[in-house]
Amino acid sequence: MLRRILATAAALGLPALSARAQETLLLRQPSVSERHIAFAYASNIWIVERSGGQARRLTSFQGTSAQPKLSPDGRTVAFTGTYAGNADV
Repeated sequence: MLRRILATAAALGLPALSARAQETLLLRQPSVSERHIAFAYASNIWIVERSGGQARRLTSFQGTSAQPKLSPDGRTVAFTGTYAGNADV
C-alpha cells in the first residue's frame, strides 16, 4: 500500500519526502474498497484506483472534510464535513 501512497504523492505533484513523513503528512484516514482508495489530504477527500494512477479530489469546500469511508464496491464515499462550525456526515 505504501507504494500506492508514494505514487499518489507523485501524481499530486507533491515534493518527495521520506516514506515515514509521507505516511504522516500525506495520506490520512485511508479507506479501501475493492477498486479504490479514498483518503483525506489538505482538508479535502481524494480518491485513487487501487492499481495506481492520478488521484481525483472529491471535495473542495471551505472547511474541513475528513474520515472518508468507501462502500465495499467503491461507488459511494461518506465523509465528515465541518463547515460553518458543525460536523456533519
